[in-house]
Amino acid sequence: MVVWHRVPYRPDGGCVYTDRYNPSYCHKYNNIYLLSMIMRKLLPLLLLALFIGVTQLISHFKPVAAIRDTPPTPVITVETAQLMPRDYTVVVNSFGRVQPRTEGELVAQVSGQIIDVSPNFRDGGFFEAGETLITIDPRDYKIQVDIAAAELANAR
Repeated sequence: MVVWHRVPYRPDGGCVYTDRYNPSYCHKYNNIYLLSMIMRKLLPLLLLALFIGVTQLISHFKPVAAIRDTPPTPVITVETAQLMPRDYTVVVNSFGRVQPRTEGELVAQVSGQIIDVSPNFRDGGFFEAGETLITIDPRDYKIQVDIAAAELANAR
């Protein structure tokens, strides 16, 4: 075991501390070094004690929240407006292919030259059942009916 004892200060820079069992062994430590060694070991303990003390003070003097009997009722303000019906155009910009719900194919039962087209006969147009969409020139069919009637008369 090493026991340190004080040797008088020597201005020539000699030993300040020596080993009691071996006086020839010289330690050139001064009081500041010993104080710093003690502080390195005691400082963490002092900081821990300070932290615990401050924590105890905070928990002892914590504020108490006031308890209210009834919670405040919220005030709701509502602004209303009188609604009036009006036309409103909705514009939708999109990409894709538009397809009809139902699609029909018109095929003529007879051939001939078209002389009149209804304005409803167009892409996406609407029309009612029995509505005339296209008028075909009837002269060719009247001639064929006359020829058939003549052949029938000759055959009798």
